[in-house]
Amino acid sequence: MRSTHASAALLLFVSTSLAAQAPCYAENDGPAFNDGVSMGGPNLLLAIKFRTNVNDTVLGLQVFTGERTGENSVALWSHDAANDRPLAPLGTGRFEMDATNGWQGACLDMPIAVTTSQPYWLVWGCQNSSQASVDALNAAGGQPYRGSFDNGGSWNGPFSSNTRHWKFRLLCAASILPGSWVVSGAGCAGSNGSVPEVGFGNEPLINSTLSAELEQAAPGAPAGLVLGVVLPSPIDLTGFGAPGCQVLCGALASTSTLTDMTGAATIALPIPNDPALRCATICSQWAVVDAGANSLGIALSASGDVTFGG
Repeated sequence: MRSTHASAALLLFVSTSLAAQAPCYAENDGPAFNDGVSMGGPNLLLAIKFRTNVNDTVLGLQVFTGERTGENSVALWSHDAANDRPLAPLGTGRFEMDATNGWQGACLDMPIAVTTSQPYWLVWGCQNSSQASVDALNAAGGQPYRGSFDNGGSWNGPFSSNTRHWKFRLLCAASILPGSWVVSGAGCAGSNGSVPEVGFGNEPLINSTLSAELEQAAPGAPAGLVLGVVLPSPIDLTGFGAPGCQVLCGALASTSTLTDMTGAATIALPIPNDPALRCATICSQWAVVDAGANSLGIALSASGDVTFGG
């Protein structure tokens, strides 16, 4: 976003810094990577086989990637010993990829206890042509890996390669967990013919300020941001004069601002330094007052589902 129109004190900000903590387990950790290797696809699930050297509870996963944008998934799968392939997902997280190469990932939807006695598979649902999460090494010892193009129904491989030393991290309670967000559901267009777009300008971490962003809305219009819980069933506003518009978030808090002459707006959301928020998710949705959009006079964004890290 280009300009900030309001600062919303929806959450108490406590200025206590966090000390960085290492992953509880990692392979080929660090910043080195092979910039010449990209991921294939589309609809590729990459599965990397590994054994951890710790007994711990995994809360999040990271891979080293970038160069594209869009939704990614990371998951921990159990092992099918009879067929030497992934068996079933134990926990999954989603995140919107940043185009800048770096460590990216998400909290899992449930904590997973891992032990040194069991093999596991880290499964990454990547964007086509994104940076592959591989080290710059060219030596023996690349991990076994497989690929699936049918959501894990079948698996190609196994493969291994001297140039495929996969990079990943397991994050546990003592680790700094990644903040992430994904877009879900669908919005409805305003009088300018565009659907308002929800987004965020930085990683959502506790003890920081999150920049909630709006684009493609009507210029100079009142815009409200609702924060709350994901509704099990969206509320259809067709009967109220807004066909195609759905309320996706149950409101726990809200704030408002005005869009600029490009239809953009930004609201600063302070996030408290509360460890209980780590891996907690909130739903957010923009509502724009737009008399020409429909008889109800409203345009809505999709939902931006935010998971707090830190």
